[in-house]
Amino acid sequence: MTDWHAIEEAVAREAWNGWLGAMADASPYQAFEWGEYRQRECGGRPLRLVARDHAGAVVAMFQGTLRRALPGVAIVTSLGGPVGRLDDTLPTLPAAILRACDARGGFITIAPRRVATSSDAALLASCGWRQTGRASRTPLTMSLDLAPGMDALLAGASGNWRHSLRRAWKREVVVERWHDASPDDVVHVLEAMSVVKSIEVPFTSAELAALFASFGDRLLLYRARDVDGATLSVRGCLLAGHAALDFIAATNAAGRRNYASYAVLWALLAGCVERGVRSYDLNEIDPTGNPGVHDFKRGTGATAFEYLGPWEWASSATLLAGAAFARRLRHWRERPRPTAAAGMSNPGAA
Repeated sequence: MTDWHAIEEAVAREAWNGWLGAMADASPYQAFEWGEYRQRECGGRPLRLVARDHAGAVVAMFQGTLRRALPGVAIVTSLGGPVGRLDDTLPTLPAAILRACDARGGFITIAPRRVATSSDAALLASCGWRQTGRASRTPLTMSLDLAPGMDALLAGASGNWRHSLRRAWKREVVVERWHDASPDDVVHVLEAMSVVKSIEVPFTSAELAALFASFGDRLLLYRARDVDGATLSVRGCLLAGHAALDFIAATNAAGRRNYASYAVLWALLAGCVERGVRSYDLNEIDPTGNPGVHDFKRGTGATAFEYLGPWEWASSATLLAGAAFARRLRHWRERPRPTAAAGMSNPGAA
């Protein structure tokens, strides 16, 4: 059985993303910068562990955020992890997390961003993990293969999607890398989108400031402008190794009329290809609740898949019951307003 070992921040800063880039199921949610962002955004301490084989090679990784609710009890949440080889590393992960936290007990939630398989689900269940109540929301996403290049990507898009992209080009939509964007600039576009779609603004200026400060150049942000310089659409992604994750997207009413969302996504994908990205995760889709976004993403030629989604582990039945009660209370407090429509959410709030 392969065991886990905690990684100090100084070592992780130098080596973590390199190890992560070698993992087939690498996700920006497991990037070193995501841990830094979560610390800035919610105050939790990043917790990083790796499992090595007998030759010393890293074969699995876990990054989570540690928050303590009670003395001696660790509350750890992880998006996108663990990654890598799970068959002989998953059984020892909870104990390793508690040991790294110097805690007697704990409650741990994970959300591996890997294609759901019956074997992985069975492995998780056999190791004492159980799917959370959130699993009732189908964990679907779409992924684009960027390895063949932009010509192949264009050929793989639907006819309607290509037509809309050409419409944006004919209307002289100007697209550029948004190097000097401020959090307030982006929130302004998000607010305009929220009016159009009747949804809540997914990020605050403070959250975006933490994201910009943490990811730096590993956050690619593009915007589309009209000929007068007014911003029509913005889209950004997070990078980790050869993987990218769609993270920020907003288009105002004028942008919708000018098909700006097509042009800005196309430019962002081209920027990713230049950075060596091979896999672009278009993030969650909801074919029933948000068919417009689903159709837009499907038109790119992306492949839909179900990922494992959220699972939880607790060291005692009491902690498990307490977590279930807290989750129900939180869902009741955060229940959607009657006029709200399905839209983009802030994964950092998980």
